Amino acid sequence: MELIFNDSYETMQCSIYVRDKNGYDTVIIGYDGENLMHQILPKNTIRTDIKPLFIIPIHMKDELIKAFINEGAKSNLRTDNENMLKGKLEAVELHLKDMREISQKLLDNKLLPFEGLKQ
Repeated sequence: MELIFNDSYETMQCSIYVRDKNGYDTVIIGYDGENLMHQILPKNTIRTDIKPLFIIPIHMKDELIKAFINEGAKSNLRTDNENMLKGKLEAVELHLKDMREISQKLLDNKLLPFEGLKQ
């Protein structure tokens, strides 16, 4: 499921659509003023009668996106990219830990003979 923001600078409004996959169909969830609508996008044709979920003044777009992000953070929701970055960070941290241990062992082995010469 994804949000699509369509800015119209002529009217200074932003139409917000929700797009989802339902099997092989792409579905837009919209609002007709009374009810939520389940609108299937036909293949190879363009529909101009698709209703957005809601329309907001364009200057409110950034605030609304921030509100969505904050609400998602409260629920511990993560995007695919955030999960991937977290996994990469954990892998790098483990790699650095391993490299520190290997380096320490190499240094310990190299220093032992020199310490023996001092006796």
